[in-house]
Amino acid sequence: MYKRAKESINIFMYCMKVSFESSVIYTVFRLICKLAMAILPLLISYFLRNIINIMAKMDYFSYKDVIVPLLLYSASIIVNLIIANLNLYIMNMHSNLIQNYMKISIAKKVVKLDISAFDDSETYNKITNAEMNIQSTISVIWGLTDVIGSIISCIVAFCVLVKFSIWMGIIMLVISIPNAIYSQIYTKKIYKWEKENVIKQRKNQYFYSLMMSRQTCMDIRFWNINSFLMEKYIQSWEIWYREKKKLLSKRNFAQIVTNCLPFFVMGCILIFISKNINYGMSIGDFSLYASQLEQLNSAIVSLILAVISIYDNKLRVKNIIELKEVRNMIKNGSIILKDTFESIEFRNVSFTYPFGVTKVLNDISFKIYAGQKIAVIGVNGAGKTTIIKLLLRFYDPDEGEILINNENIKKYTHKSLRNIFSTFFQQCINYAFTLEENIRISDIGTNMMESLFNEAIFKSGFYREIEQLPKGKKSNITKMFDKEGVQLSAGQGQKLALARTFYRNRDVLLLDEPSSSLDPQAEYEIFDTIKKDKTKTVVFVSHRLSNIYIADKIFVIERGKIVEEGTHETLIKTKGAYYKLYFYQASKFSDIKKGEV
Repeated sequence: MYKRAKESINIFMYCMKVSFESSVIYTVFRLICKLAMAILPLLISYFLRNIINIMAKMDYFSYKDVIVPLLLYSASIIVNLIIANLNLYIMNMHSNLIQNYMKISIAKKVVKLDISAFDDSETYNKITNAEMNIQSTISVIWGLTDVIGSIISCIVAFCVLVKFSIWMGIIMLVISIPNAIYSQIYTKKIYKWEKENVIKQRKNQYFYSLMMSRQTCMDIRFWNINSFLMEKYIQSWEIWYREKKKLLSKRNFAQIVTNCLPFFVMGCILIFISKNINYGMSIGDFSLYASQLEQLNSAIVSLILAVISIYDNKLRVKNIIELKEVRNMIKNGSIILKDTFESIEFRNVSFTYPFGVTKVLNDISFKIYAGQKIAVIGVNGAGKTTIIKLLLRFYDPDEGEILINNENIKKYTHKSLRNIFSTFFQQCINYAFTLEENIRISDIGTNMMESLFNEAIFKSGFYREIEQLPKGKKSNITKMFDKEGVQLSAGQGQKLALARTFYRNRDVLLLDEPSSSLDPQAEYEIFDTIKKDKTKTVVFVSHRLSNIYIADKIFVIERGKIVEEGTHETLIKTKGAYYKLYFYQASKFSDIKKGEV
């Protein structure tokens, strides 16, 4: 019980923190509006009661007798209306601020998660739950203000009714208990069902996004699979919908019964009160008691709904807090890696991906010195790309250690470690930004350097594409937000990503399949440029052995082990794994026969 109470308090405090941090002014005004909206109905009823009593006591009365009560009555209604509209405006504006605050908060958390977190489907569930429940934080905040307003309304109405009979207030409170119990039970059931079925909702979103995406639009039309995808989406959605409908139907039936009961009892109480009109109770007093009885009933219903809403959304806010509490396993070091690069060393490194069973790297060791150009080759799944991921500390090895400048990379801060590398990832992505931003994004924290920008587009060969664009480097990439945007081919996209890598201009170049989509001429020009640059250390992963000529040393990986290393000439003479791979590719373009390489 204590633990649950503490958890609830923590969630309330978190929500109020969000409310105040998103806007102090709106939060304070919202509380003031709720207080005023709780008291004003009593004033309206009181002024109406005075008007009715004045009219009932006189056969003939002058408008002067009721002018003041009428003015007060009208003024209180106008003020109540103004405050209600002001409250609605504040709620809408504040909700937008809170929603944006929460989106930024979730995004800040997600972009800092370990890469390994995305190997776990549970991470995607937590992210989806958090995104879906942003509105729940807003609901808890407004629910708390509704509770405050409802409690004040209950107290005010109860105090008025006590003058006639304390039992009226007590009966109305007791009769509302079944509604609270049933609402709490079904709220918990719905939350549990939604949490257990989040993967179904993710599937719905996935099938729908496939039909909306530009990346899949050609496949859909060529394979004519629009009906296939639509059917998958509809089937998935209908399963989810039927289950939720069944649960909500049961809840709504219970709510109809428990919601009608207080109004039936209120009618009986009003009949009882009306009998006292002939025994000293004025018509105005009856009007006041009737309005406050209705006010008490409405306040109790609002209070119950607010509490249930808070309970429901409190459970959902837990999803956001659960995401924020995900801890990274890759701990940040404390040493700043100096700018001068000397060496990289892998010592007996073994690694298995999270939830994997097979070692991707198995006891590999090598050392690379500044200025060297190293090629890492092997078949798919050999572990080539994993070397780059470990070097950047996207993961930590299970065994062994990785050193830069003879120091374990775990000791370096993530920022300073990654700052010595310019990296081209195998799955290169270009963004719906301007061309200039797409290149500068690799070193966005520095001022634009025109000479470095021009050098980067020249090295990548992308300058030819820029020359043909009317807007030049200010052209938008993709047509997502600009109908005049540039839609790049795969090869052009790879050149742009290479320009981004060169613009970063760090001591060490990490290139993972940098020429997989390039034409032979572009590939040759880029690698020839890399070969001539003696200032850079280069580690590149490639399936295409035509560019191996720039390498000072070649590592051949098979099943997570380095099975061969050396220069092109020495490995050819060995006639081992490298010889076979080279022969397979070379034989396609010449009359070379086995044994004549």
